[in-house]
Amino acid sequence: MSIKMRSMVTATAIFAVVTLAQANAQDLRMSGSWVLATPVEGPLKASDGSDAPYNDAARALLAERIAAGAAGDPTDAACLPPGIPRLMTTEPPFTIVITPAKVTLLHEFQHTIRHIHLNEDMPSEDDIDPFFGGTSVGRWDGNSLLVTTGRFNDQIRLDKAGSPQSANAVITERFTVSADGSTLVDEITITDAENYTRPWTTSLTFNRSDVVQLKEDVCAYKLLAPSLQAQINAPQN
Repeated sequence: MSIKMRSMVTATAIFAVVTLAQANAQDLRMSGSWVLATPVEGPLKASDGSDAPYNDAARALLAERIAAGAAGDPTDAACLPPGIPRLMTTEPPFTIVITPAKVTLLHEFQHTIRHIHLNEDMPSEDDIDPFFGGTSVGRWDGNSLLVTTGRFNDQIRLDKAGSPQSANAVITERFTVSADGSTLVDEITITDAENYTRPWTTSLTFNRSDVVQLKEDVCAYKLLAPSLQAQINAPQN
C-alpha cells in the first residue's frame, strides 16, 4: 500500500472514530426502549394545558371527526401509517438505535420505523415524495436531539382524536433524557398555518422500558373477513 493510500485510510479511520465519539459524547443514554408515561386522552393539548390554537375550520373538522369516531380514522380503520407527532403518542413501546449518521426509532405500533438523518438538510419537494411520516432530519445540541420533520402527505391527522394536520406542516422536536436516564421528554412544536392560528408547543414524556423485543402488531388482521380470521386461528397440523 502506498504512503498516500495509507494516509487516506488512516484519515478515514480517524474521521469514523471521531464521529462515533461525537455521538457517544451526545447522549447514548437515549438508546434503548421507551414507553409513553401517560396515555394521551382526546386532542393534544399545549404544554400549558390549554387547547391547541385551532382556526375555525380546523375546530369544526375536529368536531366532525370526534363525532365519527374510530370508524372514520384512516389509521384505526384502514391501518394507514400515523404521521408525526401522532406516532409518538401511541402507547406500545419503541426502541431507539443511535449511529453516527442516523437515529432510528423502531415502533411496536404497526411496526413503524422512523429514520432521523443527522446533519443533513431537509430535501426539497422536487427530491422526495411526501410520506405519511414525513422526512426527518436532526442534529445534536449538547445532550438533546433536535429534529425537524416535514414533507408529509395529506392523509394524516395530528393525533388520534382527529386534530387536523396539513401536508405543509412542519414539526420540530427536542428529545432530552433526564439526568438519571429514566425518562425521555419530547418537546414538540407544530407549525401549520392551514389549521392553527400560530405555532404551538406540546410535550410527551416517556419512561424507560425493560422491553427487549417488540411484539408483533398485525393491524391488517382486523381487515380480514371473519372466515379468513377463522382459518388463521385454526390449529395447524
